[in-house]
Amino acid sequence: MSYEWEYENSRSRYENACSGINSCNYRIYELENQRRSVIHLINQLHAELRNAKEALDGVINLVKGEESLNQSITDISKATEEASEAFRHMAESSSINSKDLSTVYGDEISKTKKIAREIMDTLRKRQGEMINRVHDLEIRLDRACNELQDIENRLRAEKENLNNLERSKRNAANDMEYYRRKSMEEEWE
Repeated sequence: MSYEWEYENSRSRYENACSGINSCNYRIYELENQRRSVIHLINQLHAELRNAKEALDGVINLVKGEESLNQSITDISKATEEASEAFRHMAESSSINSKDLSTVYGDEISKTKKIAREIMDTLRKRQGEMINRVHDLEIRLDRACNELQDIENRLRAEKENLNNLERSKRNAANDMEYYRRKSMEEEWE
């Protein structure tokens, strides 16, 4: 009986396994590079998200202070009116022409109210933009995490495939050696 066919079949399996191992190692290398890249992206997105949330919290706190700011402006306006009334009474008792402090400082108070309103409008607009930015970053982070999970799954499958190919290579090498010896024994007979 000739063992040459079995030997050649084993050799073919061995070469196919070697080729498969090389391909598998290349795919594993590529997946590990993708994995590193996605992990870097995830870390970057985490940092951006943390900064965006901190900035958003700061803007939210500023917007929450609008009521307090408006109350302070109202208090200043009220105090100016009271001071104006008191100043008017003082001026009436003397020979000096009286000035209405509300009129003198009223324009400034109006300008201050207008500027404060514009600032708060800008902050509310910025708050909306920042909420959208945080939402966008969270979506991108979720996608990156899903992509990482997909890469991890593919990497695990490739490593399992590599183990199977290495086992096939060992078995084919053992079969080659077995059929080589059988062929040599056949020649000696």
